Amino acid sequence: WMIETSTQEPAKKEVAFTPDEEYVIVRGEIYSSNEEITDACFYLKMALEKAYGIKVSITTDTALSGTGKEFMIGSTNRKLSQDFFLSLSINDYGYYIASKTAIVIAGATPENTVVAVKKFCEDILTYNGKKVQTANPEMKTLTKFTTNEAYDYSTLLINGILWEDYKLVV
Repeated sequence: WMIETSTQEPAKKEVAFTPDEEYVIVRGEIYSSNEEITDACFYLKMALEKAYGIKVSITTDTALSGTGKEFMIGSTNRKLSQDFFLSLSINDYGYYIASKTAIVIAGATPENTVVAVKKFCEDILTYNGKKVQTANPEMKTLTKFTTNEAYDYSTLLINGILWEDYKLVV
């Protein structure tokens, strides 16, 4: 099931803002015991504290945030998060600041979600894992980054024979 709120509509024009303590970090309930997603959430929480001096809470997507201000990590039940997540191929990751209240950071796998969070923290929060390079960096709505890995191959040979030449015998 999905929870949709009016605050998750993408912005119509670019707007600069800085997050405050009303934001929450939301992860999918399905990932509540996933170590990579947990690490990604805590990494973002620490980066937000270093960049803005704010303390945000971490919750699952079964809870509604009172303010509607969310950092959605990985695949959650929020429509915006699902749309972004479903646009990713197996090795892809990225982030999307859709509006002042809806930021999506995800990878196609939990491991890639960790990479996406670190990329977001580096690009947007100027946090390198130790310190922030720019105090109180502004975020801008409509900022989007995604990897699009190419999975090109010219052909696949199995024992020197094209895979298309094999026949499945049952």
